[in-house]
This record gives sequence, structure tokens and C-alpha cells, in this order.
Amino acid sequence: MLLKKDFQIIDDELRQWFIEERDEKMRLIAEEIDPGLSDKCYQNCPYWEECK
Repeated sequence: MLLKKDFQIIDDELRQWFIEERDEKMRLIAEEIDPGLSDKCYQNCPYWEECK
């Protein structure tokens, strides 16, 4: 098996943004906060009746 790696160098600003986003998502999960209906939902989604 051959494993390929592609390293990307990121700056501190991008790293900080990622960490903040991750922490916010974890807070929503931990506190069981419903983020609400996405702006990108469409009515023929199979979960439309469950979400709205």
C-alpha cells in the first residue's frame, strides 16, 4: 500500500480561524444548541419536513 501526503503550510491567521470554528461547533454540540434551518436548504430535500 502506498500512502501519499500533501503538506500545506498555513499561517497563524488561518490556523486561528480554524480553531475558533472548531471550538464553536463543539460548543453547539456540547450545549445541544439547534443551529436552525440552513439558508441553503431546498424544499425537495428528503429531510425538509423534519427540519422546518
